[in-house]
Amino acid sequence: MIMKKTIILWLCLFTLFGCERVNKDANAFKYNIPIENIKETVGYEDLIDTLTYIALEKNENAIIGDIKDLIVANNKIYVSDNNGVYVFDINGKHLYSINRKGHSKSEFTFINSINISDNILFLYDNSQNKLLCFDAQDGKFINSIVLPWRAGKVYGDRNYLYVDFAGWPTDIAPNGERIAVVNKENIEKADFAVFDDEEFKVPIEGTCKLMSDGIAMTSYYNCKCWIVNSDGVHSYINIERTSDKIMSKEMLKEIVTTHQLSTNDDSSYIYGLSNVCETNKNITGRMFSGNNAFNFVFYKQDNAVISYKKITYKNSQFILPPSITSDDEYCYSVLSSVEIDYIKNMEQSQSLSFPKTIDSDGNPIIIQYRFKMK
Repeated sequence: MIMKKTIILWLCLFTLFGCERVNKDANAFKYNIPIENIKETVGYEDLIDTLTYIALEKNENAIIGDIKDLIVANNKIYVSDNNGVYVFDINGKHLYSINRKGHSKSEFTFINSINISDNILFLYDNSQNKLLCFDAQDGKFINSIVLPWRAGKVYGDRNYLYVDFAGWPTDIAPNGERIAVVNKENIEKADFAVFDDEEFKVPIEGTCKLMSDGIAMTSYYNCKCWIVNSDGVHSYINIERTSDKIMSKEMLKEIVTTHQLSTNDDSSYIYGLSNVCETNKNITGRMFSGNNAFNFVFYKQDNAVISYKKITYKNSQFILPPSITSDDEYCYSVLSSVEIDYIKNMEQSQSLSFPKTIDSDGNPIIIQYRFKMK
């Protein structure tokens, strides 16, 4: 009888704890970032400290399509497309590739996600439902783990798997939770699973991404962001807006139900938090005001923010592509072939150190940039 009561009590506590894992109280967030005055333009010299274009070497073992993942770690650049993982030094020289397709333990047929932890490169193949592990220094195969469930993305570290189900049904997230943390010693069940609200069940690009201390899960319309790791769920960013810039609960419910946003060009609602990146000094992200995209840069030391739509240099205007990843010092974006041609024709390209020898038939370009101090 005592054991039965203990089990019931434990289940009640687990249910209560699970419900309260995601704290939506604005006072609980580490950073509260106010978005008020969105500038049409901001001067390059006022915003950017350094900006470098990194040309990724192209050879028969490194022909890159559309980049899916970008990681900068160990003074190396790791990129993936549908056909492989390509590794370069920080100057863009090709070091090695992981591109053996097949069904053996060391091969894959598709790449859904990659990450690096403890000098191990983890590659998740959804089609074969396995996680492959390679030495991040030289690309040598270590082992692979066959998973008993399928997901959109899986990230690994020494002891845990961090799973983004992204709509895939699974028994270890029975209520349709988006994110789960799984101990490697028992991959049949999750230690915990979170984010079962309807708005999280439809993947939106840039709203679920790996950061240095866990998975960042963003509420695109409510403009909040949490970090999930083995320690739990941590309230990370809350975007502060005036009441007239916040969508009503009825509008949010309609959007979540229909998965469509119907705002006019002159709408003043602020929403669409995505592509959050953090360095030692800044946090940056992408948002929308009505149908117009803008970026923000938050200065942690000064608790100040700049929000802007475009950057001006001399007589030209340009838009930095959304940040994909960051390290302690820099943010990193990717330039497609179309964007390469556009920038090469701009007046300021020489002054911004754009490599004139690069053409749009080469590999994508990585932009490395650091913001000025406020």
